[in-house]
Amino acid sequence: MTKVSLTRDQALSQCESDSEPESFDSQLSKDLPFDQFKAHCQQQLEGKNLEIEKLTRKVERLTKQKAKLSKAMAFAKTHDFSTPMLNRYGFEIAIKAQLSTPHVTNGDCFLSVVLLHLSNGQRLQARLGKRTYEQVLVDLMVRINVETPEVCTIARLSTDEIALSLFVPSTDEQYLPNITDKLLSLVTRSFEYKQQEIHLHAYCGLANSHHSSDPVTLINYAYHASVTCKTNGNSVNVYSHAIQEEQNQFNQLEGYLLQAVRNDDLLLYFQPKVDLVTNCWIGAEVLLRWRHPILGDMSNEPLIHLAEQNGLIIELGYFVLHHAMECATKWVSIAPDFRLSINISAKQICSSKFAEKVIHLLKQFQLSPHNLEFELTESCVMDSFSIAQRNIETLKDHGIQFALDDFGTGYASFYYLKKLPFDAIKIDKEFIDTALDDPQDKTIFRSIISIAKKLNKQVVTEGIETLEQSQFVTQEGCDVAQGYFYAKPMPLDVFETQLANQYPPRIAMVIS
Repeated sequence: MTKVSLTRDQALSQCESDSEPESFDSQLSKDLPFDQFKAHCQQQLEGKNLEIEKLTRKVERLTKQKAKLSKAMAFAKTHDFSTPMLNRYGFEIAIKAQLSTPHVTNGDCFLSVVLLHLSNGQRLQARLGKRTYEQVLVDLMVRINVETPEVCTIARLSTDEIALSLFVPSTDEQYLPNITDKLLSLVTRSFEYKQQEIHLHAYCGLANSHHSSDPVTLINYAYHASVTCKTNGNSVNVYSHAIQEEQNQFNQLEGYLLQAVRNDDLLLYFQPKVDLVTNCWIGAEVLLRWRHPILGDMSNEPLIHLAEQNGLIIELGYFVLHHAMECATKWVSIAPDFRLSINISAKQICSSKFAEKVIHLLKQFQLSPHNLEFELTESCVMDSFSIAQRNIETLKDHGIQFALDDFGTGYASFYYLKKLPFDAIKIDKEFIDTALDDPQDKTIFRSIISIAKKLNKQVVTEGIETLEQSQFVTQEGCDVAQGYFYAKPMPLDVFETQLANQYPPRIAMVIS
């Protein structure tokens, strides 16, 4: 085999053709003396080191930002957005850890969950604004932390629900009652904000670790216990299986009622209102009845109470409005001035769309506003007075009349009679029951009538059951009355027959 040898020039030529183009630094190394080239390289190296240092600092900064963001996200996951308190998820985690502590597992103490329901919380937030209300909650949290060190954890579950947990010695029966009394006193003590006194009202439900070892269930039990405070009037309730059974029955009843409203299974009854001068029917109050195949009959007040508790009152209210107006359109040809009185709930009158919906229904049924009267209790307008006032004035301008119901039973009846354009007052049945026998009640009764007359308000008395009561309210100057003495509430078909008898057709007299 022949060995091929290349000359030096040929080898260099081949290398140059095979390699990549010569770099600027390589060219520079040929053109510059070694010292200058070395200085140039040193400068380049320092520049690269500076860039690396800048990138390193940026990475460190981004790493810190990431850690800070991760910490903030972890905090947000377990804490309320607007206050330093835990949220429900964070509270559940805390309870789970507390349930597994040795002094709970070995029986030395038990864990108690206290749910404080701020009954005026939503009203305060609407009146004060979200920021101010939340500052009040922060002040409450600080107050609890400082004055009740026994409390382990505090959380905000909703706008008006604060939950706490604490360890309770198993052998000290007064420990928990004393703590709950102290907590309620801390809540109800006034708060100062911009020279304004703010008051919270609260009741609380308790559930203990011997009721359940599941955090979610324990919180729900405390909630159910707090809900029963509304019905039994207690400020504190401890969860029991009886409460749970009552809640299950309520949930079942709620389901039945929802189905009844949406299937038009509820019935309207009508109780006549009598003119005490002519003894003629001039109107009727609309009442609600529910005839359930299993539960039996349920009357107006329990139905309204149930609907208010489960949030169906708006839907139920419009059911009554819709069907009452539909009935009234059939009667105006018989009795053109006959007026239906409909009870309006707080949720309805304090809804910004209420007046608009009523006007729409009037147009839909082509019913004159003159044939309608809305009855309100003073408690209806307390929550959102300005909205209620706007609705009342709008509908009054359209011709609907308003009556202040249960007059004299509240604390501010005369205030609302002055502030709102009521056409009539309805004196509560309790005055009628006692006025004949009690001189003081008789004096109060006469004073109410005297004031109403001076304010040019119609006076209606309800609950008249005897001839003696009827004669008394007539002699005292009442204008209208209703009660079993005149007629009991009637179903639609019976009422329409009786109404036709009250307003027989007019026969034209023809003279030949």
